[in-house]
Amino acid sequence: MIIGPIANDTIFDTMGIISSGFLDPEEALDLLKIGPEYVQVVVKTKKAAGRLKWLSAERIESMDPALKEKEQNEYLEAFAKAMEEKE
Repeated sequence: MIIGPIANDTIFDTMGIISSGFLDPEEALDLLKIGPEYVQVVVKTKKAAGRLKWLSAERIESMDPALKEKEQNEYLEAFAKAMEEKE
């Protein structure tokens, strides 16, 4: 079982910034630390799956659009600030 942060679209954007030569990998890593962090769990083997215990379930229909917009705006502001500091 692997538990870790979810790779989101910012990784692809950041890789583009690195390949353009605008930032070095260490600076780009700082950019990847900006914004909300979501965690994913990957069950890789039948043995790991067999050790799971069902506790409960919750249906999530959709993310609140206002919350989504707020998170996106906060991320863009933090990203822009970090880029300004790199100049």
